[in-house]
Amino acid sequence: MKAIKNMWKGFTSAWGQFFRLMFKAKGKTGRAKYMCVIIPILLSILLFLTLAGLLVEKQNPQVVRVTGYYLLYFYLPYNLIVKILSFCLVARRNHDIGVNKWFALIMFIPNIGIVYLVILMVISSHFQMLIHPHKYLQG
Repeated sequence: MKAIKNMWKGFTSAWGQFFRLMFKAKGKTGRAKYMCVIIPILLSILLFLTLAGLLVEKQNPQVVRVTGYYLLYFYLPYNLIVKILSFCLVARRNHDIGVNKWFALIMFIPNIGIVYLVILMVISSHFQMLIHPHKYLQG
């Protein structure tokens, strides 16, 4: 029970930090806090696309249910707003792994951006040693 309470506390502190630093790209965001915010965002995007795909399903070759297309009209602005609001989060995560913050712009490229957000979940902050070995091998 205590483990669940600690997980919930970490989850809420990650979202609190996300809203507090929403427009600040300075600093770093660790992998755990990044994952607590990005996973629900990616799941909501996946839910939108799945619902749209199910509603656009063809019942008859001549008739297509257009409800799914209307859902996509809500999805596109939602996706854009979510990406704009999480831009600074991705920039801070890039800084944490030692990559230039401007690489956060990759997330606006369709399909590649979602893959990039997932890659940022996997890479640890020790990735800096692979990118800039000269900083760590001075002796």
